[in-house]
Amino acid sequence: MNRASKQQSVLVLNIVLCLLVVAYSIYSLIGYGLDGGTHSFWGLPRMRPSFADLRLLTHASGCKATVQELLRNLINCDPFSRSFNYPPIVLFLLRTFRINAESTSLLGVLQGILAILGVSLAFSQLSNLRLNTKILLLTICIGSFPFQLALERGNYDLWVLILLLPLGLLVDIPTHSLLKKIGIATLSFLLAALKIFPLIGIGFWYTWQQKTCLMKHGYLWIVCPAVLGVVLQAPYLGAIFGNTPKPTGELSFGLRAVYQGSSMFTIALALKTLTLLACFVLLTKLLTKYQFFYPIQSQQNSIFSLALWMIIPVYLLSLSFDYRLLFLLFAFPFVVNITSLKENSKTDQLLFSCFIRLSIVFVAYEQYLPGALGAIAHLLSDAIVQPALFIGLIGVLVCTQPRDAISQTVH
Repeated sequence: MNRASKQQSVLVLNIVLCLLVVAYSIYSLIGYGLDGGTHSFWGLPRMRPSFADLRLLTHASGCKATVQELLRNLINCDPFSRSFNYPPIVLFLLRTFRINAESTSLLGVLQGILAILGVSLAFSQLSNLRLNTKILLLTICIGSFPFQLALERGNYDLWVLILLLPLGLLVDIPTHSLLKKIGIATLSFLLAALKIFPLIGIGFWYTWQQKTCLMKHGYLWIVCPAVLGVVLQAPYLGAIFGNTPKPTGELSFGLRAVYQGSSMFTIALALKTLTLLACFVLLTKLLTKYQFFYPIQSQQNSIFSLALWMIIPVYLLSLSFDYRLLFLLFAFPFVVNITSLKENSKTDQLLFSCFIRLSIVFVAYEQYLPGALGAIAHLLSDAIVQPALFIGLIGVLVCTQPRDAISQTVH
């Protein structure tokens, strides 16, 4: 069998595997929608009734309570008795479109399918990568624990992802038209109005990207609308933060998520501290080598850098449930895209890239492991792999600041 035939065979296998994962995901989604049986994608933890996170919103939309009453816990409409922790704009939109508890199953299935289609579209736009690689990365993303957990819970972060995709695509369009700017401004506003963490990501991303993707005064079209989206929530932020769950244990992640209250706390804390110190020293040495990675020449694939700038502050500053790690999956194509350049094919660059890739796969799939093996894997992920991975990703972003941005900063 010659080289071309082997590549064709691998492509066919990748396509078949991707289609199986997508089909299994849609089958699982429909099962959640019907709320029958106990099936879930690859046995991930399931809440009943299905789309539990989405129900907090749809049940609140259907009950006769004001936003203030819900946020102050004067009235609780959630079937799981959780406190309401969403901004008023969400309730306004749901009630405007008359979406209530009866719409939960249909909306959960539709938003899941939209997320799968959106991610597929985003990965298809990757530049510099072969079709084989794109399909493999897409399969890894859709089949991952964080993505599937978000689908099963009908989590609100899926809408952040769905809005992020067109924002990234608009940014990459090589034009400075007014229509493009209005689209970017609208999506930036909605992202920050729905959740606060996109504002931090957008701010960091714009600083990193400078003005290479927008016309003069681009901050007016992407940063200012995002700030406005958060400012409009200001009167409610205290209640929203107070009502937001503080996840602990195996379904949580973050720099401070060190098995709170468990017998492994001391071991995990010691491992995490040592890992952070070692990685900080290593990163400092790498950054002293100017252009450890060759800078990105253009603003292609802004979706992936935007998602990265969103998830890094989340990891460093907060505690979150594992579904939010779905944004980390976008680091994979970003790193692969960088190292696909011939200028980034030196041994130390490839080794660093391999570490990032393997770490992402480990973090995205270790939750599927059962029993004692799963407990050990999660300890390693929480205490060693995640801190090293996120420090490595910060280094990658610093080293790969777009060239135009570097020149503008200098001049």
